[in-house]
Amino acid sequence: MEVEFFDSLEAAQARLRQAMEAADARVKPWQAAVKVGDCFRRHAALALAMITWVEVWTRTFRDHLSARPFAAKLAEVREEAVMQTIFASGPRRKGSRRIAATLATLFSAATRVA
Repeated sequence: MEVEFFDSLEAAQARLRQAMEAADARVKPWQAAVKVGDCFRRHAALALAMITWVEVWTRTFRDHLSARPFAAKLAEVREEAVMQTIFASGPRRKGSRRIAATLATLFSAATRVA
């Protein structure tokens, strides 16, 4: 990744404009043919895949959540994913799994939709 620094907002905006024009010049025909509905269909397919994955994960690993609303299942998946990420990336010490689980619970509670 390359990071650029600028002395002024105008210089940053000019560089952004230049980068956007360069990107527009590289648009392929299939990209130019994409319509608004195409993106919606792709988003809907991705959402359906995610819902299916969450339902399968719930039935496999957290069967007691089967009757819960989808939001509760998604929160549980999110909490588990965050916990595994924190635990896997951190150093192993006494209590590290408990700390990772606590942080995941806090993150999940802080980002839960009311």
